[in-house]
Amino acid sequence: EYDYVFDVDVTEGAPPLKLPFNLGENPYFAAQRFIDQNELSQAFLGEIVKFIDKNTDQQALAHASASTYIDPYTGAGRYTGASPSALPTQQAVPKATGGYSGSGNLDPYTRSTAAAVSSISSTGVLPLRTPLGFKQLNPAPVKAKIQDLADAQGGLSGEELSKLNSLIDQAAAAKANPALDVGLLEKLLQAWPPASRFPLLDVYRIAASLPTTSSTERVIGIALDAASWSTSWPAQPAEVKERDTNSMLALRALANLLTRKDASQQLLQIAPSLIEPLSGSHFSKLGKNGRIAFATLTMNLAVAVNEAGAAQPWATDLLRLFVEILSAEDGDSEVVYRSMMGLGTLIRSSSSVQLSVETL
Repeated sequence: EYDYVFDVDVTEGAPPLKLPFNLGENPYFAAQRFIDQNELSQAFLGEIVKFIDKNTDQQALAHASASTYIDPYTGAGRYTGASPSALPTQQAVPKATGGYSGSGNLDPYTRSTAAAVSSISSTGVLPLRTPLGFKQLNPAPVKAKIQDLADAQGGLSGEELSKLNSLIDQAAAAKANPALDVGLLEKLLQAWPPASRFPLLDVYRIAASLPTTSSTERVIGIALDAASWSTSWPAQPAEVKERDTNSMLALRALANLLTRKDASQQLLQIAPSLIEPLSGSHFSKLGKNGRIAFATLTMNLAVAVNEAGAAQPWATDLLRLFVEILSAEDGDSEVVYRSMMGLGTLIRSSSSVQLSVETL
């Protein structure tokens, strides 16, 4: 299901192409997917974006929210909605005949909304100036799942449960006041077994987008440790499933971390501590949504480099990471698109003078 499904007349006498679009979605991403799926000329990207903007109140859509928690194991509370496609060729005159279908814009898997890149102008896409995030959460199902898993771990005290529920409510409402105390959440992430961590990581994903009591470096370490990132990829199907889920949520948490200007600036000083574990790691083992989260994280790193203004000494390491992603990706257009957007942003940044292709 989608919020909008437009009928687009491309060729006279041919059936119209369907242009699905979700509330709050970046119109450039939707337009690019439409071009890719329908093998249209890249020259029409701007025209497609204008069509979407004209037929949807994009200023309002940027603030649209949709949230329902999906339990990655049971499927309970499953989110609706998710990936768009489509628009016109040379003689095409886009004609909107579709209507509002009621579904929210949700990112695949956890089905959380990715923030729109609102700073992209009609005169050019690159460099990106606004990072993308995964920031929607429905507190009630998360609390219920954590309660169930806590009982299996021996339970939480009344004070701990109250404190954790308060944190979840604040994170979901994007209220830090002035900083979220994530001490208990981090303690549980370190203590609970991998199979039980995913709802905690889902909360940490949202918390990472807000000021917290933990340093940027600690958030990186906690997220990667919770995903068992430094250990070999498992072979057993059940363990693969839990690792993929935890990794995807951890990568989304780190992508969200980079949506915070303060954390983004701090990360410039410690970026190698993040890029090093990502390089030559588990990208190819991840499922589609994990790879999209990985590509989004690297894209956000490129945005941070560009916004920094000054050249960054680790820019070539980030370049290597983009090359690794694009070499390993086996055809998912969203992964490729986000990686290419990040790569283009890196090349357009002040750090481009330091990029060394010879070291790749």
